[in-house]
Amino acid sequence: RAPAAPLGLEAIPPASMQYDLPGSASSFLSHHPQQQQGQQGQQGAKDELDAEEMRRQLDLRHGRNRLGLRACASEANLSAYEEVLLRQQATRRSHRGDEDDLDEDVPMSPASSVARTEEDFTEEFSCDSARSFEGAASLGSDGELTTAAERHPERHHRCLLDDEETVLLSRARQTVDFVDKQRRNYLAGQAYSSPGGDPRPCVSARDALELLSRVRLPSGATARDAGFTCCALARSLRPRDRPMHLAALVHGLGLLSVLEDFGGCPDWAALGETFPVGCKFSEDISFSQYFCSNPDRRKRVFNRPLGCYRKGCGLGSVKMSWGPSEYLHTVLTLLNGTRLDQRTLFLIRHQKFYSLETSRHYRDLLSAEDAAMADDLWLFQRCTREASSAAGRNGAAEDASHVEYCEGLLKEFLPNPLEW
Repeated sequence: RAPAAPLGLEAIPPASMQYDLPGSASSFLSHHPQQQQGQQGQQGAKDELDAEEMRRQLDLRHGRNRLGLRACASEANLSAYEEVLLRQQATRRSHRGDEDDLDEDVPMSPASSVARTEEDFTEEFSCDSARSFEGAASLGSDGELTTAAERHPERHHRCLLDDEETVLLSRARQTVDFVDKQRRNYLAGQAYSSPGGDPRPCVSARDALELLSRVRLPSGATARDAGFTCCALARSLRPRDRPMHLAALVHGLGLLSVLEDFGGCPDWAALGETFPVGCKFSEDISFSQYFCSNPDRRKRVFNRPLGCYRKGCGLGSVKMSWGPSEYLHTVLTLLNGTRLDQRTLFLIRHQKFYSLETSRHYRDLLSAEDAAMADDLWLFQRCTREASSAAGRNGAAEDASHVEYCEGLLKEFLPNPLEW
């Protein structure tokens, strides 16, 4: 299925809807089959070069971005992204007037454009929408864990490719109004789809951590293993800092928001780094060029360096883009009123606020307390990034003594079931 048109961009029609102008190279070939057969060998060589170039571009794109999750569960899901890129290349060539390239048929399937094995897709897939992931788990009416496939066998579950189109939607739709609406809906229980009664799930932190075993990261490890690995890294760097150990252990629990029973957060809101809304967007944010489609940029008060905030107001007064970390922070504070200290909550909320370290005008928002916790935040962010790639290889999740230590942390800091 062709991808939806991103905001602010023109949709590229599928091949069946395209047409050739009279006199173009492709129109000439359609009426001269012998000439077309004579160029098949050259076209095959060009297709191989395009496939190699596409493979290189995909590697560069996935290496440059700093998104937290990447998903490509099947060849059909990957084809949308590759198809768009190939069509954009063909369009640019045609605009330059290169008639030798006008007769090239843009490959419609990834099998013909990019040679990829099934193992490649298995290594790269992740659940950026756990409600559409075939193995995603949630709580049934009887309190037992059930998968989305078991609850909705008639649905064809799919994972979206974590590409620039998804990021474009995030940059275009993360506005002050959207963040306020999401927070109101979750606090009022209106974000949940279960009919009748109080649909808000009530799950302990330990059980919530086990739910993350159904979510896989780009490295192939589960989000549950990443939590245990991040806790082990924090223990090695700060052996006596138990609050930081807890923050490292539970930092990924916000990914539960993509499950239907936990609100079904949109795919584009569940990915990538976080940033403040209500003030000027920093160029240090990845893919910052896509903020041109954000409605808040057309509001003068939001397009100033400090926006609607005062200098030194503190990040606690700043609205952040909605995502897993903001959802988890809301659960731990407004919904449950846990007794976690301010630094632990600060680390959890801003674990993906990468642009704070490089953007100067965001630092003007910091209070004295925030500035004192900044060094701990840089260290914590490095732990979370390293854990995402090292999870499953260091054996932290299988170490009995480490798992026992983590369970002790949860009993000490989060002993009661949490409303989500």
